[in-house]
Amino acid sequence: MTLLLSNDDVLRVLDPAACIEALEVAFRDLATGEAVNRPRSHTYTPLGDGHFYLFKSMDGAIPRLGVQAIRMSSDHTHEFRRDGKRRREKLPLAPGGRFVVCHAAPALARTRSALEAAGMRIAGVLEVVPRAGRAPLVAVITGGWPGSVSAEAPPATLVVRDGAGAWTPEFRLVRRSMGQPDAPPGPARDEDALP
Repeated sequence: MTLLLSNDDVLRVLDPAACIEALEVAFRDLATGEAVNRPRSHTYTPLGDGHFYLFKSMDGAIPRLGVQAIRMSSDHTHEFRRDGKRRREKLPLAPGGRFVVCHAAPALARTRSALEAAGMRIAGVLEVVPRAGRAPLVAVITGGWPGSVSAEAPPATLVVRDGAGAWTPEFRLVRRSMGQPDAPPGPARDEDALP
């Protein structure tokens, strides 16, 4: 089961004693190789004039507790100098008051409700299907403040692999448009196919 938590959710439900107890288990299991942790990674995409798109993620798992978690953050930052010092400010949305949210597809209704409750409008939804015939796994939602978004576009779907496990022409086109190779490296193998 996937549980999606915001920073506010975490503050409401966790107390310091519970956090320390969980961290003791995590660090003990990490030391013995029974748990895993991927250090945080940062991706900075230059947007020009000192602006960057910053994506951060880190994840880990504690099998004994039956949990695996990922923390992600997505920011638009502006770097500049003020009074001879380098500064970085986080800006709340992409240029033009727009945003992109990547979310678990089964929780799309919850995400839609949260965005609308915050006064934002959805411009479009792309559901990503890992393999033909499967349910959508991820939803990519675009939108912004009411003045920056017109009517919502009909939902779209991107299927990553066909029934035989090969990348679809649509997915290859997306990869090409992002400057990525449009074919998997090396010969296709059964173990590379998504379940």
